[in-house]
Amino acid sequence: MGKKSKWDLSTADVESLLRQRYCNRQEWALAWEVGNTTGGARRRCDLLAMHCWASNGGHKLHGHEIKVSRADWLKEMNDISKAEEFAKRCHYFWIAAPKGMIPLEELPTQWGLMQATDKTLKVAKPASLRMPEQMDWRFFASIMRTAVNQAPSTHLLEKVERQAYENGAKAAKAHRDNHRQHEERRESRELARLQNNVAAFEKVSGIKIDNYNGGTIGEAVKLLRQLGVPGVFDRLDRLAADLDNVRKFRDEQEEKQAEAEAEIGRQQAKAKAAATESAKQRDLFASQGN
Repeated sequence: MGKKSKWDLSTADVESLLRQRYCNRQEWALAWEVGNTTGGARRRCDLLAMHCWASNGGHKLHGHEIKVSRADWLKEMNDISKAEEFAKRCHYFWIAAPKGMIPLEELPTQWGLMQATDKTLKVAKPASLRMPEQMDWRFFASIMRTAVNQAPSTHLLEKVERQAYENGAKAAKAHRDNHRQHEERRESRELARLQNNVAAFEKVSGIKIDNYNGGTIGEAVKLLRQLGVPGVFDRLDRLAADLDNVRKFRDEQEEKQAEAEAEIGRQQAKAKAAATESAKQRDLFASQGN
């Protein structure tokens, strides 16, 4: 980060605010530290921002100089030829500086002023629309080379997208695994409880019910209720309920397995759709850059 000024803002702070102002990469094309020519450039413009849309006064070039100290600003005013070399090639020319550092009356007539605080960048004086001079192709070559050098490469974008996809897939799998393990522990405890109840009944009754017909148990419970045998039908009731729970448990496991497989399919489809959309955006960015 650059050195702080007495207004407690650095060049990097103001640059960050300008990036926020021109954050829509479809609307704005930015080039930072652009030389007046290629090969031995004597002067540089802090930021050139090209408005790329036909609407909203589009297809206009905005030049920017960042000033964070009075001394630097006064030095600029002692010789404005440096800034004017770029201003005359732009539709609008701006000074971006900490709020309160530059009085409006000190600005050249056609220049605009953006005032920066630690969180905002506001227009204090609009820049006047100018008719740029005929394009100097050495200057155009400098803009193009700077923009290309500062643009993220397609390879880098693909690498970032691939890593994001892999990270998302790993996170989704970890979430599914944790949920499945939690459910398995809960269901194991429930199954153990049911098995203990069945074992207790077998021990007391002497009846082995591994393959016992649930309907037969129900008939026995009904008969014992009719006979009024105390206590026995209550235990048979509980046993019948536990056997029913065992069947439900088995059915639930099958349903959950099917749902888990379906969820994996949905997640894979979403990831594929996200990758496709990202590729479209990358291609759009690349085509506009061309």
